[in-house]
Amino acid sequence: KRMLSNRESARRSRMRKQK
Repeated sequence: KRMLSNRESARRSRMRKQK
């Protein structure tokens, strides 16, 4: 199980948009 915080989720979302 991975515990992703809301902050990490938002950061990954921005990286996905950049890619």
